[in-house]
Amino acid sequence: MINRLFILKMFITKITKARVFINKTKSCDEVQIKLLRKIINHNAETKFGKDNNFAEIKNYEDYASKLPIREYDDFKPYILEQAENQDTRAIVNGTILFFNKTSGTTSEPKLIPVTKTSLKGLQKSQSLMIYFQYLNQKNAFVGKAVGIASPAEEEISEHGIPIGAASGHFYKSVSKLVRKKYVLPYEVFEIEDYELKYFIIGLFCLMNKNISYFATANPTTILKIVEIINSNKKQLLKDLNSGIIQHLKKEKSDHVDLINGFIKIDKTRLNELKALFNQDEKIEFKDLWPDLKLVGTWTGGSCGIALKALISTMPKDVTSMDLGFVASEVRGTVVINESTQGGIPTYQDNFFEFIEKEDFEKGERHFLMLHELELEKEYYVVVTTQAGLYRYHMNDIMKVVDFKNKCPVLCFIQKGKGVCNITGEKLYEGQLLAAIAELNLNTCFIQVVGDEQKVQYEMYAEFEEENVNTQDLQSKLDKLLCEQNNEYMEKRKSNRLKPIQISILKEGTYEIVKRRAVEKGQREGQYKPVLLQLKSEAMLDLSNYVK
Repeated sequence: MINRLFILKMFITKITKARVFINKTKSCDEVQIKLLRKIINHNAETKFGKDNNFAEIKNYEDYASKLPIREYDDFKPYILEQAENQDTRAIVNGTILFFNKTSGTTSEPKLIPVTKTSLKGLQKSQSLMIYFQYLNQKNAFVGKAVGIASPAEEEISEHGIPIGAASGHFYKSVSKLVRKKYVLPYEVFEIEDYELKYFIIGLFCLMNKNISYFATANPTTILKIVEIINSNKKQLLKDLNSGIIQHLKKEKSDHVDLINGFIKIDKTRLNELKALFNQDEKIEFKDLWPDLKLVGTWTGGSCGIALKALISTMPKDVTSMDLGFVASEVRGTVVINESTQGGIPTYQDNFFEFIEKEDFEKGERHFLMLHELELEKEYYVVVTTQAGLYRYHMNDIMKVVDFKNKCPVLCFIQKGKGVCNITGEKLYEGQLLAAIAELNLNTCFIQVVGDEQKVQYEMYAEFEEENVNTQDLQSKLDKLLCEQNNEYMEKRKSNRLKPIQISILKEGTYEIVKRRAVEKGQREGQYKPVLLQLKSEAMLDLSNYVK
């Protein structure tokens, strides 16, 4: 019954959303110009619109010439003014329903407005994402589904406006019938204790053998769940048998009884788990959920390292599909197939501009629209949203991997700040990722820092196996980086740059780094580890965590 309803829902999504989304790529340039005109006209009477002469803007050329690209701090006073008094319409001509909180890696959290219009756009792109996942891997939606979201309301801002996540709003609002397909009750996401939350997520996942779909922004989350299961076998079995989560007794939450009420496991599954847990070997994902078909998660940038470690523990026929270019500021793409992991920009809801990577880094600002991009080239992204961000510089680098009619299909490559320069070598995160991929490492966490005093790069890695030959790895990695970057090679030849040094981290270091980031305001569900940065900018000195 539930699967039939889901298939019907996919058919409706195809007719009402997906078909139009694909067909309109033939005229994405016209759609974009029409959208920009709508955004400018709708917000002309806001304080920001008046301060920037929106009423005088007649076309894209006017917009680009009158409004320079902006950072968050340019919008912050307007956002806070409207938060203080919604009637001012200081930043956007609409009510701010709630704030998204950024998971930025180098600054304090930023509050990004979400309005009725932008929420509707997010909901549409969410439906499209699920439809294209279904189209690529229909068997993934036969069994149970695990989706991990952030709370719809994490806190209340000083202005009385909720701070939360759109993913939580969508999860919370699904029908009771559809919710039966989900493994996790929404209330679990509101548990504040990080370890307890993932203990409970692991427990609910254990109850269901027939999980065929797993979605979470970061693949390390899934690795964490399996790690918690391996570390808490006795307690998990005890709680599953009794139907009461013992650790929840300490939690000051209205949801304790409700969560315990969801615990139901049949004897066959319980006996299977007992047999598995009695073995001495480490339990892997494929042992617990052999029917898994699809993992929806970030596959690019630094997340690709953890994903590789994760996939090796899963059933052989599992595929992964990227969740797209998703940030607190904007949902930028909808991934349409697993072969390229590329996504079509959300061109119906957000206005996009691009600058070629090389031009941007030379200080040149030649702006391009969607239909003007070229295959295989990399670009910095600038967005204008319907929720009060105008020519906002995302500091993200995207690559064109394909085209759908006039519209480019984009993949996330790295953050714009993912570049280090000690002696003029300009080592990019993408180059580092390519070199690391050649080494075929079995690791869940890597961070490389540029030590300006030592004139040397230092790589810290938390390996899955013991007895890693770091000397051999150092030599191989140094050679691969020379192949990736001519300037790096020249600096190494002249010894202006010393050879890279590799250190092995203690088990659990990644969790320490992640927790520190969350404490500083990053959203746990969207956390991405920083792969490459200067040592002086690092949040933690990882040399203190070396074995």
